[in-house]
Amino acid sequence: AMLSDKRLSKIVDYPKLYEGFPGVKIRGGISYFLWEREHHGPCQIQTIIDGQPSGPTVSRHLDAYDVLVRRNEAIPILEKVGAKGEATLDLRVSSQKPFGLATNFRGNPTSLGMRDPVKLFANQTILWVERVDVPINSEWIDKWKVLMTRIQGTSAAVETKFLSKPIIADPGTACTETYIVAGHFENNTDAENYATYLRTRFVRFRVSLRKPTQDALRPVYALVPDLPLDQEWTDAKLYKRYGLSSEEIAFIESLVADHDDA
Repeated sequence: AMLSDKRLSKIVDYPKLYEGFPGVKIRGGISYFLWEREHHGPCQIQTIIDGQPSGPTVSRHLDAYDVLVRRNEAIPILEKVGAKGEATLDLRVSSQKPFGLATNFRGNPTSLGMRDPVKLFANQTILWVERVDVPINSEWIDKWKVLMTRIQGTSAAVETKFLSKPIIADPGTACTETYIVAGHFENNTDAENYATYLRTRFVRFRVSLRKPTQDALRPVYALVPDLPLDQEWTDAKLYKRYGLSSEEIAFIESLVADHDDA
């Protein structure tokens, strides 16, 4: 309702932890807005970081997307990528409980004595479960899978990773809802290329635009293009594919840390 309300005339946004109210931990930052009864049109959006405006104030319609795109600098990037009309990864990513097994599921600590054991990626451990006890999506067990933790976040003033590092799970495996299945494949090469793609700054930047909390479930992937996996995607290739300018690349890399950075 707020995105479609044309009477919102201005939003001032403080995305950095502690900045709006020093000493008060409000994850995700704060914003304030002006609602004017007689206003009917685009909303002016300004971002404040470290006490200074981050880029110019821009007037735009808030309902151009189904979420509030906080940073004005992201809009041209969204438009360039969206112009290709590609499918997105939310159509590939599993639901919150991919195999129907809750986080607190108690599997077996070893596979000894089991008739048809399946290796289970669980909360900070590996367990084993009988194949017949996997409630749903048992057809994925014998595929190559890329797993992502469904929670990703830090105590930093500003999040810079946005996704966990992908885990490649070989055939004969499943997981509890500690993880989501980001994709399942017929061979290891596709799984490796997909995991490499998810590690790029480009992908994690797109995820960041839809990730307001620590939850990294299917909806946060709705702006990430689903690209062919016949090659290993790198940020350089992705920037070139979408014709991003040096300023747009610098903006992405100022927000998203390399996964190998401390």
